[in-house]
Amino acid sequence: MLKKWIYLSSSVLALTTLGVNGITLQQLSVHADTKNTDNKASQGKTFHYLDKTSLDAKVSPYVQFQLKNGGQYVLDKQAATDHNVDAELIKSTQDKLDAINQENTANRAQSDGHTDGYYHNAPNVYITPQNVPSNRTMVSSEFRATKSTPNTYWATQTINSGMEGGAYGGFQQITGNDESGQQIALFSIWNPYASKDPIKVAYASPDTKTNSFGAEGTGVQARTNYHFKIGSWYNQTIKVWQENGHTYYGQWLFDVDNQKWLLTGVYDYPVPNVQIQSDTDWNGDGQYARDGEIRNWVSQDAKTGTVTPATSLHVTDNDSDYLNWDGGTTSDGVKFHAGGYQQDSTIGRGKTFTVPSQVPSELSAAQITKYDLTKDTSTGNWNMAWAVDQSKAPQLNAVVNTYEVASNGSRTLVNTSPTIDAWVNESRFALDASKTYQVELTIHDIAGHTTTQTLQVDPGAPTGHAVQVSDNGTTNTPWWMNIWNWITGIGHSLFGWIGL
Repeated sequence: MLKKWIYLSSSVLALTTLGVNGITLQQLSVHADTKNTDNKASQGKTFHYLDKTSLDAKVSPYVQFQLKNGGQYVLDKQAATDHNVDAELIKSTQDKLDAINQENTANRAQSDGHTDGYYHNAPNVYITPQNVPSNRTMVSSEFRATKSTPNTYWATQTINSGMEGGAYGGFQQITGNDESGQQIALFSIWNPYASKDPIKVAYASPDTKTNSFGAEGTGVQARTNYHFKIGSWYNQTIKVWQENGHTYYGQWLFDVDNQKWLLTGVYDYPVPNVQIQSDTDWNGDGQYARDGEIRNWVSQDAKTGTVTPATSLHVTDNDSDYLNWDGGTTSDGVKFHAGGYQQDSTIGRGKTFTVPSQVPSELSAAQITKYDLTKDTSTGNWNMAWAVDQSKAPQLNAVVNTYEVASNGSRTLVNTSPTIDAWVNESRFALDASKTYQVELTIHDIAGHTTTQTLQVDPGAPTGHAVQVSDNGTTNTPWWMNIWNWITGIGHSLFGWIGL
């Protein structure tokens, strides 16, 4: 049975390969551990596969294929001798293997890894943050592909693999070698162990399609049309939070070049108090080389809410039989390579690299850029709509509080809206025309900041009017600076009198 996914990670950057010409790379692969030397599924333009049926039955059990040293057919002469195989048969078989190995070595050198012939598995390359909180409510990192090829999956976040709340997400190159081909963003979450209730899709973006998946467990998968340029940076952030006794998962993507966030989807996971306990980047593929980089890896501590960057990242592979992978450091993170015909890792079986410690600007406190209050004359109700700066941390949720303002300026809370979801940016409510109000919008972003703005409303005026009376800013901004900014107009927009 064909498997659509090759998935080995325990948690975040994965690059894996899907079908080529209708046959999976897993089937085209030659595994040293399974001694699969009879694979003839490849087109075989440059790699000569040995048909073991052409060998004498007495000697064929002692012929194996090894990926080490570039992929060689090897005869265990001692074992053959011990089992009374004729010395001349051993010699003639070795001569045949030498000829095949020599031909394949020459062809691989000429092809430089860019043919349809010799496919073999590369290892998964794992990139794991060091010294991070044991329980997290957010993981985030920036990724860029520096070399891509069809049927490549960059699983840039993979969490809780094999545990409650396992999920993974990333970017997939389906066709082509760059953004001109078909590309998507993926997010998958496995069904829970502790509940038989299904995972529900609370929200999916207009470009996102969701479906159930099977094979390696069961769960829900989301596929979003999303083009990513080779050499450009993209942030993927996975956030978990609690609501109505369930855990919710959200996937956000950020285009660094265009300074724009996209919420691809939110998922209702029917088990409470699930947190992120493991996360690793991983990368696995075949004949063609894939290269990428990771930087600005940060996470949010579930206990304190603090967002902190990883100061070191460990790069390693998953199988000592495979040599065509590598890792290293860059000026702001780490790089990795897998696939093609590179023969040796320059970092042995793995290495930990110190990386710059910084939280990327797209996770700085949310800023409200639009804040409008209008009256529906047909119903008499009021509608508040807002927008946030796309280059800052996106909204996780919001709440609108309405206060009645007395003649002496004191105020009394008279209404609190239900919690407003991440994908909603408006709220409706009724006001008494005989009274004066302040309407306060509070936004909680995915990085744990709180931002507040307030409008004063006189619903009984001939046309109604509202004026911004305060911009309370974020929990990181002194209150007196917000008042000064409001008075001077620096850094904030004053709505003044607006027709409602």
